[in-house]
Amino acid sequence: MEVSMQAARPIRGPHGGWQKQEIDALRQSIEAAEQSGESLRSVFDRMSRQLGRKPNSIRNFYYAQVRAEQGEGGARATPFETFSKEEVERLVEQVLTAKAQGVSVRACVQQLAGGDRTRMLRYQNKYRSTVRTRPELVRGVMERLNEQGRAYVSPYAGEESPVELTRLKTRAQESGDAHIGQLFESLDYLLARAMTRPEGNADAQRKADRLGARCDMLRIALDDEHKRFERLQSEAGGMISLIKEYVALPEDARQTGLNAFCEQAAQSLSRVECAMMDAPQ
Repeated sequence: MEVSMQAARPIRGPHGGWQKQEIDALRQSIEAAEQSGESLRSVFDRMSRQLGRKPNSIRNFYYAQVRAEQGEGGARATPFETFSKEEVERLVEQVLTAKAQGVSVRACVQQLAGGDRTRMLRYQNKYRSTVRTRPELVRGVMERLNEQGRAYVSPYAGEESPVELTRLKTRAQESGDAHIGQLFESLDYLLARAMTRPEGNADAQRKADRLGARCDMLRIALDDEHKRFERLQSEAGGMISLIKEYVALPEDARQTGLNAFCEQAAQSLSRVECAMMDAPQ
């Protein structure tokens, strides 16, 4: 029993920094929630009791890791990774094939997330991060799709020749026909001209990706604020109604019901205080 208790309440650093035990416990809970469909809010509340941290502190840490996954040019790593290699490949495959049907990346991940905006953000960030930092995995997915004869749109279309063109060039070189070789040299020249990008465009795209991720985070934060306000409004309204009903009673009824009223008022006040305390740190 002692061992399980120690695992459930990892030791925190002197400044409240996250320890490996805590990160592992949070990672495992997030992974389990993804399988069961449990909401992140419920996970944060449960982990608050387990880790001895406030739910908002845990939520802020988690969202910070989502933002970090976007990284500065993809160089930063997150403390935990909840995608398996197969899941990443499946995500990339679904996005690339959806783009071939005219569906945007954002629309595709929204559909995959089933309306869950936090999960949508997670999918979107993982896809962008994978395209930027793991091109070998993305190209492997494209090769498999090409072998299967399935349509897709390459995220590197503006940076390299299409797979089909590369294969045709190889066949042309093997044929030994000088005229065909000259034709592909001309095509290479035209493609190089068409795909030339202004200096700094790649950096601008990375900044745009990070800005998009931050906007998504702000939307989620705004939604959280709206839910907190609705809860506070509801609890405060209930307390006001309780007081009004008591005040409206005849004097003798107020006297006999005073103890019950005080008990109900204390409970209502506690709920209002909890709603007021449930705010970002």
